[in-house]
Amino acid sequence: MTPTAVPRATTPQAASPGATTPQLIKQGMYGSAACALLLLLAVTSGTRTHRDAMEIIGRDTAPGIIAAQRVSASLAGMDAGAVNELLLYKDNQSHAAQKAFDDRRKEAAEVLIAAAENIRYDEERAPIRTLAFGLTSYSEQIQHALDSRPDSHSLDAYRGAASTMDETLLPAAQELDRARRAVFDRTYADQRKWSSAAMLFLVLSSVALIGVLIALQVFLMRRTRRYFNPSLILATGLTFFSFFYFADSFTTADRELKIAKQDAFESIHVLWKARSAAYSASAEESRARLDTAHAAQYQQAFQQKMAQVDGFIADEMKNITFPGESDAANKAVTALALYEKTPQPATLDPFDQAVGETLQINQSALEEAVKSGFDALDNMEIMASVICGAIALLALLGLVPRLREYTAA
Repeated sequence: MTPTAVPRATTPQAASPGATTPQLIKQGMYGSAACALLLLLAVTSGTRTHRDAMEIIGRDTAPGIIAAQRVSASLAGMDAGAVNELLLYKDNQSHAAQKAFDDRRKEAAEVLIAAAENIRYDEERAPIRTLAFGLTSYSEQIQHALDSRPDSHSLDAYRGAASTMDETLLPAAQELDRARRAVFDRTYADQRKWSSAAMLFLVLSSVALIGVLIALQVFLMRRTRRYFNPSLILATGLTFFSFFYFADSFTTADRELKIAKQDAFESIHVLWKARSAAYSASAEESRARLDTAHAAQYQQAFQQKMAQVDGFIADEMKNITFPGESDAANKAVTALALYEKTPQPATLDPFDQAVGETLQINQSALEEAVKSGFDALDNMEIMASVICGAIALLALLGLVPRLREYTAA
């Protein structure tokens, strides 16, 4: 056998011009096994990359950011309830306001405890500590204001509580949001980059394996005059199948992560901000009626916060994606317009309910997208091991008999 019998550009002999046919067959065996191993590495590393991103974004930071906004909304709702309780005291109509205050305080405490128990990043510690101490201080100040009714000291005590809310609690809640949002955005940006790298690695390893298998088929056809090698054909077909299967899984995971982040989470984020700003605006409106000496200041703050609510709802209207979301969001728009005309605690309820409905639609979509993303990656390492092992075995079964023909001769 002379090496010039096989063209250098199309067969493994080009790499070893002086190699014999048995040596080239052995090189083909090693080459196919190495490429199958490379494909296995591409799939396992790509799966890990996608799964880690889904875990961090879908199960760690997104719920953490939502929790931070829930804390913010609960705090603002507490303040609205507290000032309304003080405002309605003379008319003996403060029971509903007191219940609202107690419910929001309980919610804020529960969410804050959960956040403290699930700290994942150092940036979260400072705002959580500030919130914990500040919530205690605020509650004591509000209790003092309630106990001092109808004495003038009640208003002074509430002013101190309002200062704690505006200068300590709400900024700390937003700082917690920013800390978690920074991790969220950084992880998503990194995932986009590593996702492209994982897909490129999968393409290159698959092309390399297919190239080796086809080159071996051509080589055997020329050297042994056998036009078909069933095992190599099966190995090549299985490689094509594996590429499309794994590429589709990666693409599905990417798509579901995008749905979770862009379509669902971004809406959830602005909706919670809208709810928090609306509660805070309601508190400002009530403050203006309670503390008439500073009414102009509170009215200005009310207008500013209502403008924020309008902006957040506008952002949500630009991101309508899921069935039923448009109707729920339009209800919020209508209810918000009603509240702006007659800003009373009761008129905020329809807006709050519509926002809650829209939130639930997006929250369900977020959870479903995260689940679908994980499902797309389920058992990928096992599948890759089985498929790549089968490809290597088929290549071996296709080459060993040919090698034996030469050793027997």
